[in-house]
Amino acid sequence: MSKTLAGLFRLTRPLNCGIAALSVLVGAVTAGLLGPSAEIAVAALAAACIAAAGNVYNDVRDVGIDRINRPDRPLPAGEVGPRMARVTAILLAAAGLAGSGWLGLLPLLVAVFTLVLLYLY
Repeated sequence: MSKTLAGLFRLTRPLNCGIAALSVLVGAVTAGLLGPSAEIAVAALAAACIAAAGNVYNDVRDVGIDRINRPDRPLPAGEVGPRMARVTAILLAAAGLAGSGWLGLLPLLVAVFTLVLLYLY
């Protein structure tokens, strides 16, 4: 894997994204939706994409602070450029919105609201 791809992968914070996807699965089971379904899989993937978008965007906004406190992170270390990170965040957000929209209007509205909160954070 190239240095840039590895850096992009690290920017998404895959463990956090996995936790977001797992949270959707736990919610589905708690709601009594037992067994695999396309809707649950898409919801879990959309949640992971939205979490990843927020993580990448957060690192773009914090690059100045990270140069001092976390110089090993992909942006301050020069593994990924800020433009590439912004484009990645946008593509991940779009993927999360697309999946949410496929599920219906309410999931789409929740995804939009979540992305707005992640942007403001």
